[in-house]
Amino acid sequence: MTSGKAGIDGTEGYAAKYDTCSFNHLGKTGLRVSAVGFGCYRIDPTVDAHHQALTKALSGGINLVDTSTNYTDGGSELLVGTVIRDLAGTSKISRDSLVVVSKAGYLQGRNYDLSQERKNRGTPFPDLVTVLPNLEHCIHPEFLEDQLTRSLERLDLQTLDVFLLHNPEYFLSRAREVGESLSDARNEYYRRIELAFKHLESEVDRGRIQFYGISSNTFPNSADDPEWTCLETIWSIAQNIGEDNHFQVVETPLNLLEPNAVLNKNQPNGQSVLELARDRQLGVLINRPLNAIIDHKLLRLADVEPTVSGGEAVVNARIRDLIASEDLLKQELFPNLNLKPSLQKQLEDAVSVGYNLKRHWKQYGSYLRWLDVQTQFLIPKVQGVVQFLAQQDLSDEMIRMVEAHVRKVQESFFAVTNVYQAEASKQVGFAKNWIASADGDWGSAKTLSQMAIRAIRSTPGITTVLVGMRHDAYVEDVLEECSRSLDQESNRASSWKKLTETIPDFWR
Repeated sequence: MTSGKAGIDGTEGYAAKYDTCSFNHLGKTGLRVSAVGFGCYRIDPTVDAHHQALTKALSGGINLVDTSTNYTDGGSELLVGTVIRDLAGTSKISRDSLVVVSKAGYLQGRNYDLSQERKNRGTPFPDLVTVLPNLEHCIHPEFLEDQLTRSLERLDLQTLDVFLLHNPEYFLSRAREVGESLSDARNEYYRRIELAFKHLESEVDRGRIQFYGISSNTFPNSADDPEWTCLETIWSIAQNIGEDNHFQVVETPLNLLEPNAVLNKNQPNGQSVLELARDRQLGVLINRPLNAIIDHKLLRLADVEPTVSGGEAVVNARIRDLIASEDLLKQELFPNLNLKPSLQKQLEDAVSVGYNLKRHWKQYGSYLRWLDVQTQFLIPKVQGVVQFLAQQDLSDEMIRMVEAHVRKVQESFFAVTNVYQAEASKQVGFAKNWIASADGDWGSAKTLSQMAIRAIRSTPGITTVLVGMRHDAYVEDVLEECSRSLDQESNRASSWKKLTETIPDFWR
């Protein structure tokens, strides 16, 4: 186990060592943290590139890591723990120079299985919220204690620096669905948060955490939104527990297309959530800086390599070829494998990627959404079929049939990718001009991702921008931007407002 915790001297020493990077104080904690942090959503311990990227980041000027109990079903925390242990073991970094943040609240994957086991034993976690099939949520002390124990084991740490309640607003979503009055729902919501905070104070006393807070997607929402989380109310809850409380950090979304954290004056005292956080000297972590959600579409605020698209005609031709190949497998290959009817039907459904593309390829909405569908859904289906066939006793002719099919899949995916990539590349050019017209400092950055990060880290009240960096190239892009000094005292509200008034048509 890696002993110790982040300390004032350790983080100050780290900041001095990497003095070309920008650092801020994490609220009133006294800790110094990099202006850009390593976001660990989708970080997987089985992927070497993710291990290398985190190692590169922590060895190059980034000393804040943000993960969660549910990221890759606990795998993200395992990777973070491994990298920290490896680096600390070789004295490349010290534990007291790194700030590790994790979160709890979600019950999915193994946590969901655990929840069902407890229900079957008659000892369910109290105050469970049903979100979706196979997804629950909870911030009750009993669950938080369990999750913190598991986090510390996976992270292999003695103490977690910051522990956040992860999107507690799921309770409000569920209350609205079942028709509970908004007043009653909010009273219960804040009662549950107070209960959680009191427990987290006891975890501070035990030495298992240093500070705590909340990560909520609804901090910036309008005050009349039934799922809104009011920071001023949260602050009051913590103060009522004691003026020496350890509620020190909040996390919320902000990006060029979702500026409410800056512009929406939603607090009872007339401030925005960022203004209130700054006045209360809270550390503020920003998530989704490069991933905007507009009209249910996911947009990536990063450069896209230019390409030449073959257009719709080429895509349709490639999909027709793929469907013909799929039909050939169904008619000529599968019947000769002597499979049970149910297994053959399962294979036929899995191999029908071309039919899926024919119906849906125009509807993915964005380059990023297409890449997600391709990597998370379509490619695994194809790989599953191919891996199954590789285990069968196939003739040479059958093997050639499978190899030809794989080529048809690749050609179809390539054609669709080119269409979305070409359009996204054009949009990048427009987006850079749009940003530069709103704020000259922002527009002077080299890449679209650097512009997006610069806009956020130059805004008063923000401590650290969390960026997903799953490859070395992403780390290098971030470190280059983090080396630029910026004035964070100027009011950037006018720049953010100008962005909202001039959003390019293709993003509206």
